[in-house]
Amino acid sequence: MGKITIRDVAREAGVSISLVSLVMNAKRDAEGNLDCNVNKDTARRIAEVAKRLGYRPNKAAASLRSGRFYTIGMVTSDIANQFFADIARYIENIAHNYNYTVLFGSSDENAEKLDNIVDTFIGNGVEGLIVAPCSGSEEVLRKALDAGIPTVLLDRDIAGLDVGRVMLDNERAGRMGVEHLYENGYRRIEMISYTLGISSLSERERGYCEAMRRYGLEGYSQIHYTVYGHAQEDTVRIFEDAVRRGVEAFLLPTNTLALLGLQALNALNLSAPEDLALVGFDESEIFSLYKPSVTYITQSTRRLGEQSFEMLRRMIAGDNDCRSVVIEPELIVGGSTACIHPERVEAGREHAAGVAELTPRDSVLLPGTYFRHKGGWTADPQFMEQMGSSYLLAHGLGTPVEDAVTKIEIPQSGQYRIFVRTKNWTAHWADKEKHAPGAFRLRIDGRDCDTLFGTGDPEWHWQAGGTTYLTEGVHQVALHDLAGFDARCDAILFTLHDVAPDDSLETVFRLRNNLLGLPAEPEERGTFDFVVAGGGVAGMCAAIAAARQGLRVALIQDRKVLGGNNSSEVRVGLGGRLNIGAYPSLGYLLNEFGPSTKGNARTP
Repeated sequence: MGKITIRDVAREAGVSISLVSLVMNAKRDAEGNLDCNVNKDTARRIAEVAKRLGYRPNKAAASLRSGRFYTIGMVTSDIANQFFADIARYIENIAHNYNYTVLFGSSDENAEKLDNIVDTFIGNGVEGLIVAPCSGSEEVLRKALDAGIPTVLLDRDIAGLDVGRVMLDNERAGRMGVEHLYENGYRRIEMISYTLGISSLSERERGYCEAMRRYGLEGYSQIHYTVYGHAQEDTVRIFEDAVRRGVEAFLLPTNTLALLGLQALNALNLSAPEDLALVGFDESEIFSLYKPSVTYITQSTRRLGEQSFEMLRRMIAGDNDCRSVVIEPELIVGGSTACIHPERVEAGREHAAGVAELTPRDSVLLPGTYFRHKGGWTADPQFMEQMGSSYLLAHGLGTPVEDAVTKIEIPQSGQYRIFVRTKNWTAHWADKEKHAPGAFRLRIDGRDCDTLFGTGDPEWHWQAGGTTYLTEGVHQVALHDLAGFDARCDAILFTLHDVAPDDSLETVFRLRNNLLGLPAEPEERGTFDFVVAGGGVAGMCAAIAAARQGLRVALIQDRKVLGGNNSSEVRVGLGGRLNIGAYPSLGYLLNEFGPSTKGNARTP
């Protein structure tokens, strides 16, 4: 018998050729059921006839007719890596259900090889790409985009490309590793990373550094770099030196580095966690087989695979609504990080619970608004409701403002750790390492601290400023603006404790209460007949009118001046008709306290 055609299947099944084509090209769900608008019994009969006759659709001919090849390409750094192999398998499975063929390639972290693979894929008619990019691959991907190939970046990001993205929250993953080690009593925690220049590693490194800073351990913070493909000897050397220096734990941010870490332990005859505690990344059967089992941070390879294919499929279909997915990391605890320092655990819990151990005998909190001479810095109250206070702002329109200067009294001599609550207000859209127009210096007794404050994270945080020795008594503190572009300082903390406050507002409030002698509960101020919330023009009129009726009035205001937009801070002039409405005499109140000079931006 000659080659079986679609006509043979249609004749044998007693249906039309178009109906056979519809069934044979229909996608299948995870159980293999056909998804098409054909009677289920008929569809099942057609599929059975095609299978019995040995019919194979001619995909090349179908592609020529439709102009579609139903082929996508996936490029990873190394398809043999268990992490990427698992993702590839999930992508292949779900792609099969949609009648897609997947072509696979490995870049070996080489942009030139990636370029060749992408050219080959495009030459074979792929409709889209899923790529874990390597360093230097931006132009390769731009070439694919210029060719009209929809692209999804997997696990690693390149800024500025019009692509889909399926990523792990890598900064959080880096923080999770340090947080787990800290909670189990480890303090001298270091990290090994590759010199690959890829986003996922850079973000995990930032998470590690942030967590070390948060716990006051930045003095122990160290990242060792090794070259991809030549890391085995480096890992042994790093571990050997680390044990000699008293390092207690390592964060190993990739699957391959975690496996190399286990090999290094064996080569050096070391044990985990007694000699070195280890936290690995991604999943491996070896992690559970190793004794003790390995603690690791994982991301769902199933979700990465399924989300990246689904995003690409929708992009191919012209649906660009969902272009970014972030997957949360998960910590799997093994024996490699078991607690061997129980005496430290309770102290760690106290730190995690807050900053109750900081007292005025060993710590000084200086709110920005407590500066006696604010110079060119101004107290900005616009986020009072969110922060519970105003903060100092250096608004110089590009010209550095005059220093804010004040004095503090240090309770006892010692080596003080410095933390400044600030933010890098442009970091949401600019390179926070290179562009920080809100940068400023902290000066103590006329000498600058080494740290450049106002850099780093875009949210309010306690930026570590190192240590300085301060004698008991009075010292001068100054804020030195560098650019005149809205540097921000909420508070400065000097403490003898080897801890860093966390960034929550609850901690900020506790610090204020503990170190400034503020009451935990509001002070009782009596009973009132009438309460006005807000000291703008309307609130002032209401309060005065009520008081003149003989009522006991409380006017509550969260700024240092009254008048709202008409205040001496804002200076928008009063306008409009006064003596109107049901109570025209209320208008006379405005004349009693309104400015005599009309117009905006007059003298305060």
